[in-house]
Amino acid sequence: RPYLEYARDFLGADADIAGPAGDDERWGRTEAVLDAASSPGATADAYRLRAIAADLLATLRSRKPEPVTEDWSRAEIHLMAGIDLLRYHRQCAEPLEPHERYTPLVATRDAIMARNLLDIRAAEACRGRTLVFAHNLHLRRQASTMRVAGTETTWFPAGALVAPLLGDRYVFVATSLGRSEAIALEEPEPDTYEGFLQKHVTTDWSLLTPSEVPPASVRTDPVPRQGYFPLDQGILNDADALLHVRS
Repeated sequence: RPYLEYARDFLGADADIAGPAGDDERWGRTEAVLDAASSPGATADAYRLRAIAADLLATLRSRKPEPVTEDWSRAEIHLMAGIDLLRYHRQCAEPLEPHERYTPLVATRDAIMARNLLDIRAAEACRGRTLVFAHNLHLRRQASTMRVAGTETTWFPAGALVAPLLGDRYVFVATSLGRSEAIALEEPEPDTYEGFLQKHVTTDWSLLTPSEVPPASVRTDPVPRQGYFPLDQGILNDADALLHVRS
């Protein structure tokens, strides 16, 4: 709602967004994403919001100044964020079995992320390079796989979509973590990738070339609530560099 209202107010348009959007909790609760029957993404209100957003976008694009102003760009960013959220919620509303629903959800999310990255580069090109921080599985060049609710989910992440378009201008720095008191991550086993790095890196952190890391075992001690996905050979093969943080 606030994203669409920002663009509406910028354009001085007359559109009721608060009515069909309703309470924010309706969209933000876990069930809205994980349970198709609880999702508002395919309701009449959602379709109304998508129609309003499409009209706002058409109006905004018809008034694109030359050169583009910061205010206009900010309005477009807000509007596209609202449209992307509506796209995601529409996917959440698909009546798929649990083992079928996660792949299109993560694929939709990374497609949105890829376009965001390209938009950021377009805006920042005159200022030099852009450093983006995100999960390895989102930035790698090849398909990513993770286990969600007992199901193997494989999709093409943002990095795999953006890298072919940017060529050698795209650089993927993989990240790894040794231990962390904050998330109760213990010291890794010595035969794992992180175990080797803990011995090899003697400072708080170090930047290495992936070829410096020999084949090893994939770490098995992290649990989902910690949010740490261990290094594997596929990630290292995709990476141009590796940033290891000891603790």
